[in-house]
Amino acid sequence: MESVFLSLSFSDPDRDLVMAVDALIQSAGLRVVRGDALGGGAVSPNVKRLIEGADACVGIATPRDPLPNGRFSTHPWVNSEMVMAQALGKRCIALVEKSVDLQGAFSENERIAYDAGRPLPMITKLGLTLELWRREAGRQMKVLVLPASAAQQLAKNVGTAVCKYRYYNGRGQPGEWKRAAVVPQQGGPVVYLDGARDDSLVEVRLEIGRQSWCSPAIAPFTHVPLRKEPRP
Repeated sequence: MESVFLSLSFSDPDRDLVMAVDALIQSAGLRVVRGDALGGGAVSPNVKRLIEGADACVGIATPRDPLPNGRFSTHPWVNSEMVMAQALGKRCIALVEKSVDLQGAFSENERIAYDAGRPLPMITKLGLTLELWRREAGRQMKVLVLPASAAQQLAKNVGTAVCKYRYYNGRGQPGEWKRAAVVPQQGGPVVYLDGARDDSLVEVRLEIGRQSWCSPAIAPFTHVPLRKEPRP
């Protein structure tokens, strides 16, 4: 997990809150993507492109217009961007000021209500949510293909080879096969695997024409070669 789309208000009264949320996301090691960095491009297509490219979405629903029930609506683009992120299957959390009626199908697990006069509890909950997202998303692994004969075949057929991987959970149950990205690099092609977790096992399969190779399920750790040092 690398980036979070931040859906926000551009009004001055919300500036301090937006800056605090932005800083919190960055402190979690995540890049913040904001819709206010679009230049003069058409808003809707560009916003959709930014949300599609992000790993998750955080929306800040601050009060905007009064409603007949005495509560407030929020900024319409915040609601639309959150709904779009949900439709795209992104991890989402809405930070909802307690006087706001947020439109859309947001469950209690997808929102954090907060009091504008006491935002610290919300900031704490958001920090825990970001950490949970990072753990669930796992990390990216770079894998060198062995044996050398398979690596040579892969290097010659990067454009047509099919490299897949899947993880086994702590109970030994396999997940779905996913397509891996293969990048030619000096020393041999490197396979990129997303979502690696320390408590899981990974299995890799390579198919080139009628030939295929498959690894056993192994722990995602790194081999560290050691060389014996001569005694002085």
